[in-house]
Amino acid sequence: MRDFIVKNIAILSLIFLTSCISNVQEHGIIIKAHDLDKLRVGHSRQFVVNRLLGPPSIIDERDGKTIWLYINYKKKKRPLRKPELDEYMIVELIFANSRLLDLQKYDLNSIKKVAFNPNVTVSKRKKYNIFREFLRNVGRFDGESDI
Repeated sequence: MRDFIVKNIAILSLIFLTSCISNVQEHGIIIKAHDLDKLRVGHSRQFVVNRLLGPPSIIDERDGKTIWLYINYKKKKRPLRKPELDEYMIVELIFANSRLLDLQKYDLNSIKKVAFNPNVTVSKRKKYNIFREFLRNVGRFDGESDI
């Protein structure tokens, strides 16, 4: 009887611990530093940049200039907590006459200096209790990627 209880406690503990694993999600276009080093301000042309980095996340036209934004971020989700930004990077490329005019990189430290619009759209987010979070996370564990 004692072995049965110990075995069940061990199984329940294992299930509970696997539901507490954090989940990292990456979104956007991943740009490698060595690819950015190949770009030359004043020389690189739009089609070369497109071939090297791929299509941008956002394209904007202003004052006769074309602005390309490449956005990438990693979000860490932990059970019973709000998701946190782990990494954030924006690469801004400004073109004039199809040539690279300026290149700027923004990360979490520099992005905090930007004043965001305080007007937000409120969404009705479902609030889960501990039991529901536990049940949602049990199926996410695959063992291979978390070792």
